Amino acid sequence: MRFLCKDNDSDVDIAAQLNCSTKTVKRWRIKFDRDREEGIIVYDRRVNNRRPWKIDDESLQALVDHVIDNPFVVIRNLLQKLHQDVHEQTLRIHLKRRTDIKCRRPAVKAEINTAHEIARMNYAYLYQNWTAEQWRKTIFVDEKVFSTSSDGVTERYPDEEFIYIVEDNSGIHRSRVVREWYEANPRLRRLPFPPKSPDLNIIENVFSLMERKRLSCCRHNLQDLHEVVFNAWLDLDNHMDYFIKLAESMP
Repeated sequence: MRFLCKDNDSDVDIAAQLNCSTKTVKRWRIKFDRDREEGIIVYDRRVNNRRPWKIDDESLQALVDHVIDNPFVVIRNLLQKLHQDVHEQTLRIHLKRRTDIKCRRPAVKAEINTAHEIARMNYAYLYQNWTAEQWRKTIFVDEKVFSTSSDGVTERYPDEEFIYIVEDNSGIHRSRVVREWYEANPRLRRLPFPPKSPDLNIIENVFSLMERKRLSCCRHNLQDLHEVVFNAWLDLDNHMDYFIKLAESMP
């Protein structure tokens, strides 16, 4: 910690590297400053003051590459890839301390009850006679911000009387600002969407395509993430046949 403090790393960065609290870092930083003021010289006599890692660098990098290609893989399956007698917790520690990979518990999704099933069936019956051409002229949204610029929604469909919008029941879609925006753009018609039905919104397939093509190589850096997402979105223009197939899968 002393040498990290000398490198002018922030308390947050040091705490993350050493897996301790920022309060601990601050306390030690105060001690180091006091030692320096009192002229106490500290020599680093350590050559290797800990046991070697159980997992070598090459094996760990192979695991990281596998996780990048399969972001939802579980620890027990990684152990099978490792071919080494290592406990699950040991592997978690190695991934946490030596890589940017973070172990997370999967989100628990709410179960669909009878009312949700009925709403989904009603949605299917209501639009079962829609043609693929109608679905091609429908915009599927998932927390997307519309633009009224020259590249906006209405300008993309200049000859259509109505433009249909499919979006989930998130609170942001029902906010006053959004409602007023729709009132100011009467050509846009929102289709009634059943609750807890993200699988009925084909925009999820598009996000999945973006992750497979581009986002799988992204690291935990905000600037890099922004650039990768932006380029992945632009790259979708090269997959127009994929969008046609998605629209044709709706009827």
